[in-house]
Amino acid sequence: MDLLSPEAIRKQVISKSIQAPSVLYSGVIAVVGTVYSVLFDGSVLSWGISLTAGTVCFAKICWGYQVKYQHHALEIVDHYHRSLLVKA
Repeated sequence: MDLLSPEAIRKQVISKSIQAPSVLYSGVIAVVGTVYSVLFDGSVLSWGISLTAGTVCFAKICWGYQVKYQHHALEIVDHYHRSLLVKA
């Protein structure tokens, strides 16, 4: 598979969007908060924190993929280009 094909770049952009620290942290908070809410405490506060963290996680994934797609794709192509120059 070509590393610079549109499908390969799309997969790399999705991966880069998911691996952003704000996505990971808010996703972990959402999961832990939901488990805590289900198992121990069903208060509105714990559900609210879980819902807010999940919303932030989803919004950051969408932002990274939809809005910053060109920026991420350009970084991927530049990185690949630099690696080819180093090999030469």
